[in-house]
This record gives sequence, structure tokens and C-alpha cells, in this order.
Amino acid sequence: MILSRSTRILALFAIMAFAAALRVPGIYWGDGEIGKNSFAHWHVDEDTHVEIAKQFLSGKVDYGFDYVKGFGAHIAAAANLVKLFGWKTSAEDLHRFGRWISLCYGLGTILLVHIAVSRISGSRAAALLAAWFMAVCSLAVTNSHFAAADSAACFWMWAAAYLCWKGLRDESSAAKLGAWASCGMALAVKITVAACFPLIILFLAGKNRWRILFAGMSISSFVFFAANGWGVGWDGMLAIAGKILGDSVSVIPRHSATETAFTVFISLFPAYSLPLVLLAVIGLGEARRSIANVHWGYWGCFAAPALGHAFLVLSLDDPFERHLLPFAPAICGLAAMGWPKVFPGEGHWSFQALGPLALVSYLVFFAIDGEYPFWHDNRITARSWIVREVEPGSRMLEGPYARLYLPNGKYKTKETGLRSKTFPRIGDFDFLALHEFHTYRYERSRLSPFRKPLPGNIYHPDRFGLEYWDGLKNGEGPLKLIRRFPAPGQWSPERRFYKKYWGTFTSFVGDVYIFKQ
Repeated sequence: MILSRSTRILALFAIMAFAAALRVPGIYWGDGEIGKNSFAHWHVDEDTHVEIAKQFLSGKVDYGFDYVKGFGAHIAAAANLVKLFGWKTSAEDLHRFGRWISLCYGLGTILLVHIAVSRISGSRAAALLAAWFMAVCSLAVTNSHFAAADSAACFWMWAAAYLCWKGLRDESSAAKLGAWASCGMALAVKITVAACFPLIILFLAGKNRWRILFAGMSISSFVFFAANGWGVGWDGMLAIAGKILGDSVSVIPRHSATETAFTVFISLFPAYSLPLVLLAVIGLGEARRSIANVHWGYWGCFAAPALGHAFLVLSLDDPFERHLLPFAPAICGLAAMGWPKVFPGEGHWSFQALGPLALVSYLVFFAIDGEYPFWHDNRITARSWIVREVEPGSRMLEGPYARLYLPNGKYKTKETGLRSKTFPRIGDFDFLALHEFHTYRYERSRLSPFRKPLPGNIYHPDRFGLEYWDGLKNGEGPLKLIRRFPAPGQWSPERRFYKKYWGTFTSFVGDVYIFKQ
């Protein structure tokens, strides 16, 4: 298909506009839903980056903090920028800045995919198609409106891969050093180890390898520390390493690589949709045939980060869906290559026109299905029901992720978190609110896909859950389940199937349970 320059620009603009329209509503998740100037915080990783931003803004940087500060530095920079225009910022504004920054990275990744596919394949139509797939990619949409580093890390990881390819193809020292700088950024916003793998290909396949290596390592190190606001010390590096091991690799004592591999496989479908995954598989077959006479370094620049990240994910105890996000650009690019095999543009008009239209429509529906829980969280619905039905003065206990932000003074409310030092007795309360993102770890889920986990093999167990959940679930004890507020959405077959066997797919959303004395 031959497209004029003006048509391509207009089409890309329309794709970007539609992508933004899908993502922007999620930025306001919990923002103003309870009342004017209110902000409900349900994503714990957002709080980490906002805390880092506060360190920079206050000038009291904790050099031993156990997380890289690159994304928090982004938020602090945005806050300092708006201060130049006289805008006073609050803690809630820092969350908003972080979400808008993620949106910018999400849109930037769409542009990156478009540029990369256009240059690699030489097909403008394939590039637009890949950009469209990335625009409506449900997992990418969701992670583009959190004040978290996943969207930024994905962008810089694939920027490093693309610049490695460009550096090899054009023998461009600027592109090669740009790849090293991108790797430094990927490590600064989140320890994205897979961003280093294309640099190995660059070293093995490129010319002037030692000169580029030493210059690149210097640039990457400089970018890493600068992007961290010069706020990481050696004690911080050790703390970060300990955090990675303690939160991701050594959490579940008897980790099963087989279970993790199964979880990653079955999670691809509620993350990306069955049609997009199948298109990517077909596109992978096409890619294998097309690279037969291509220098190994060219395709290695893209295969290395994808395969490297897959290896790293399979070593995790916690294969959350956000860990699948770095696969999104590769899946969307391969799906664009697989499209002509499924829709060759020949034959009966109904298949030629209605087939692509049905697929495009389904991908939009799938993205909306993934976003719907963030447009009106069911914790808001549960809160409204309690305010309407529960007698004022009642004693209410809110479990982890079940904070309902009930009206001040109307109820005697106590919260308990996963790391709470106090251990409340549920018999002391009239009502109890629990959230699925807390309780799922005690059931068959992506953390234990074949069976209910044993008590000593649970991901971040808490005393409250270990003591009470089985009894509450089975109707035993002083509190009984009186209302369940299902997670919104979950209409697509992929997510309905996943929900049936492993619970709600998306992190930080899920069913809300209300128990009564």
C-alpha cells in the first residue's frame, strides 16, 4: 500500500490522539471521585516515587533508599518547572505529574514503534499498523496512566535496542552512544536489566568495539547517576539489590519455575488479547523467514532484550502483569508483520473488509474492558453503599487495598496493611472490608496457578490474612459476608476465563468484600 506523506502524518496524528483519549481518563483514577479535592491512593508503587520526589523537593535526599530515583526525579523536575509559573504544588499534584509523565512515555513508545518498524521493514503501512496496535494495546494503555516507572522503563529499553540496530546498520557512533545513554535511563527509572542485552550484541557485532564500550560505559554511568538526581550512594545500590531479591526473587520459599512459566503464558492473553498474540506468532514466523539473509547483529538487537527479559521474568516469584509490558513493542511490531498473512487484501470483499474491521473493533473493546475498572473503581461503589446502608458510629476495619475513605467522624474506622505492626481482632469490629488484591495471595492465583498455596509458601503473607481469611471465606467466625462488589469490566473472554481460575487479572483492582458482625 502506497501512502502519501500527508496521509501518513494525518493517520499517525489520529492514532496518537486516539491513544491519548484511551489513556487520559485513567489518569483521574481515584482523583476527585470521593469529593472535591480528594485523592484516593490505591497503587502503592505510586507512593514510592512520590516519596522520592518529596526528597528532592525538600533537599533531604536519602542516599541509602532502596529504590532508584529516576522516575521520582522526573516528578520533582515537573514540580520545579510549574513553580516557575507560580503554581504551588501539593502531594496530590505530585501523583498527577507522575501520571502525566507516564502518559507522555506511553505516547512516546507508540512513536518509537512507528519509527522502528518503518526503518526496519521499509513499509510505512506496517509502521502505522504497529503504531495502532501499540495505541490500543491494553496492557500499555493501563500502565500509561500510573505514577510508576514501567512505561518509562519500557520506552528506554526499546530505545536502546533501536539505537543499537541503527548504530550497527549505519555504523553511527552517535547512535551507539545514544543506545548506551538510553540504557542508563532504563536503569535509572527502574532496574531494567534487559536494556543491557542489546549492548552486548552491539559490542559483539560492531566495529571499534572497545572504544565504543569504554565511551558508552562512561556515558551510561553519567546518565544513570544524573537521572537519579545524583541521589544514589553505594549504600543505596546495596539496598536496591536487596530490594530486588527480597521483593521479586526470594519471596516465595519454594519457587517453581514451571508455575511461573505457565503463569506468564496464560497471562499473555488477558494482557494483549488472543487475536493480537496470534498475529504476533504469525508475524514471528514471517520474521524468521525474512532474516535468513540479514546480518545476525541486526535482528539480535531486538531479540536480545525480548529473550533476556523473558528469562528474567521466568526467574521471578511475582510475575505480575506489569512485568509483561516490555514485550508490548515486540508483540505489536510482530503483529503488524503477521497482518498481511491473515488479511492479504485479496478474495471476497466481506473477508477483506469485515475481518479487519472486526479485529480492530475487538482490540478497542479489549482496551476499554481493561480500562473500565479505573474509570469508576468499585471501592467507590462499596463506599457509597456503606454510607447509605450502614448505621453511623459503626466500627469498620479496612484491610490492605480496601481503604474506602469513609466520611470523617461518621464511622470508627481502622486500617490494617500488609506490614502493619498492630494485629487487630476482627471480633472488635462491626464491619470488615477486604479487597481481592490482598486475599488472592491465599488462593489459587498467578502466584500459585495449580493449587492453593501452603501457609509457608505465600507471597508476602500478613498475620491478619493467615489468621482470618480461611474462616471468613468459609463463613466461620464472628463476621459473615453480606456484600460482594465485583471488579468492573472483565467482559472479554480472555479476562473472564482468567478470572474464573486465577482471579482478577489487573493489579490493584479486584472484588471488594464486606463482612458484618
